[in-house]
Formats: sequence, structure tokens, C-alpha cells
Amino acid sequence: MPSMSYQSRSRPHEDNIHETIKVNLGCGRRALQGWINYDSSIKIQVMKYRIVRRLLYFFKIISKEDLESQWPRNVIRRDLRKSIPLKDNSVDYIYCSHMLEHLLLEDARKLIREAFRVLKPGGWMRIVVPDLKLLATKYVEEDLSFFNAKSKGDLAGKFIEYLRFIDKRPFWKKLLDPYHPHRMMYDFDLLKELLINCGFKKVEKRAFQQGIVPDINLLDHLPHESLYVEAQK
Repeated sequence: MPSMSYQSRSRPHEDNIHETIKVNLGCGRRALQGWINYDSSIKIQVMKYRIVRRLLYFFKIISKEDLESQWPRNVIRRDLRKSIPLKDNSVDYIYCSHMLEHLLLEDARKLIREAFRVLKPGGWMRIVVPDLKLLATKYVEEDLSFFNAKSKGDLAGKFIEYLRFIDKRPFWKKLLDPYHPHRMMYDFDLLKELLINCGFKKVEKRAFQQGIVPDINLLDHLPHESLYVEAQK
């Protein structure tokens, strides 16, 4: 499929109804060509300009890695808690990785309902979140290395820190990336129930870079802590 620029059009797919439409919700820096990439972060928008990066680095607001990294330009800034700005039954695939846990449960429910609305009948959504059951199991098993804990006495604090419910970042970092802290955690049963209640008829647990949604070899990450789920409309 030829590459497309999505930045200048609010309805990027309407020109070609035969095109496979793929949407990445909360894309971060994984904004692939051929996808409609949405992210709410101000940081994603400003970091694509090198002069801005240099200024932020000069004032020690960003790291040298951020300064020298390539930042995508094909990202549409959108608060997805409000809506997905696409037509009903217009999308073939939706990918959403390590975003849902940053939303309150009710906002996550609204987003999944929006995803169901825009998906075509038979379309697939892939959701990737931290696996609460895995994290809890690692804690009960006293897996010090998983949480980078120095001792058993250090384990509880590291476990709570790993859940990331408290945002200790300075104000300017919160401004650039306001949804950093976790507001909810999921295991497979909870996520499946949520998807079914939002209308999805089939929900299946997947493995890292395995599934039906395309390009997951490029999109999936954090395999040591993630739960991978695909749902069909």
C-alpha cells in the first residue's frame, strides 16, 4: 500500500473506500506509515522539530537520547477520551498498546465502545497492557530480578513503584506527557469482560508478536510484562 500523509485531513481514509484502514491509538513513537496514528502527548508534537529539541535540551528538560532520536511526523494529536474521529464501520484494524491502563476505567470503556463503533463488521482490535496477573504472580513468587529489587524487604516498595500509580515527575514532564501514571490495571478476565460488554463477539489471548492484526512485529514491545489480547467485532 502506498504511503500516506494523515496530518492535513480529519478524515484520512474517505478518498479510497477499498483501502485497508489501520488505526494506532496512543501510538507514541511507533507511528508506522500506512496507519492512522493518534496520540494525546504534546511531547510527540513538539519533539519532531529539531530546533525545539535543542532548546529543551539546553534547558535540561529532555535527555540527550531524546535530542538525538528520530521523532515521527505522521501523528495526529487527539484526546481519545472524547472520541475517535472516524466514521462508523470504516476501520479494518485497531492497535492500542500500553495506553488503556493510563485511563480511568470509565474512559477506557468509552474508548473501547468507540473502537467497536468505527471497526467494520469482522474487524479486529489488538490491546496490549501490563499484565496484572503476571505482576502479582512475580510478586508472590518473590522474583527480585523482575522488579529489580535488592532484597525481599525492598520487594514491596518496588512492586508498588512498578504499578506506576503515583506520578513523581516534575511539572514540566507532566505537561509534556500528561497521561504517564497508571489509573487502572488489567488481567485477561477483566479485559475480556470489558470487550464483550462493549459488543465484541470474540476475544482471544495472544502472544508477543503473534496474532491477526498486521505489523505487530514492529508494534509490539515490552514482552516481559505485557498481556496481548485481540477482539473481533
